Amino acid sequence: LKCGLSFGPTSRVAAASAIAMGTGSDSVAVAADDALGLHGHLATAALSECSAECRRFVSWLSAKGIDVVVWDMDLTMGGGHCGPGLKLEDLDKYVSAASPDFVEAVNTLCMLPEIRLAVATASDPVEYELENQSRETHILGPDLARVLIERCCRPEALPRFEVMEGFDPNLHPDVPKQPGKSVMMERIAAHFSVPFERMVLIDDSPQQLENIVGWHGLLVKGRDTGFRFSDCLDEVGHDVTGEA
Repeated sequence: LKCGLSFGPTSRVAAASAIAMGTGSDSVAVAADDALGLHGHLATAALSECSAECRRFVSWLSAKGIDVVVWDMDLTMGGGHCGPGLKLEDLDKYVSAASPDFVEAVNTLCMLPEIRLAVATASDPVEYELENQSRETHILGPDLARVLIERCCRPEALPRFEVMEGFDPNLHPDVPKQPGKSVMMERIAAHFSVPFERMVLIDDSPQQLENIVGWHGLLVKGRDTGFRFSDCLDEVGHDVTGEA
């Protein structure tokens, strides 16, 4: 089933862009309605349920030619941080800090068949092997991301996350060093068979957004709140593309 939203090619960039969409005009929301409402009941229903800010976000993704939206976990999906591993007794607190805007964005994007979803977190499953840690006492990495998405988002959301990468380069000295989350982004690109310029990583760390192959980066600014639609604006509310 195709929703009728066309995600066309976009210009390749030399490094991750701190990217955004403006909210100074309702025209972007109208554009999202037009693009997503032409064909497909799933897209129409998804857009009718979400806020104007979320529609602008989806419209921006369409305008940039984004096919794959990749989410960081800690301080992006919400305000929680698992460190080297979250004790199971603290799981409810972590999940309760989920960002409402992240939840709304995922609830909308998961209903658009032409958008692919993935996770790239530095919380590495290797950390289960650390001293005094195990899967019986702690949770981290993709396991933690799955629980948050399953508990907070609509039932259709979790199956749409086809790839969840957990990789800390410091724990893998045998893997050649690359900027930011390039290793995980390369794996995700290979899974979906998409060019880098049609991918965006949403992350709270500028260093993790660094790359030389052209995928986009959106910086999460509120470290205590996780992703917010307002992260996509500069100080005066303008669209910030940051492209080379």
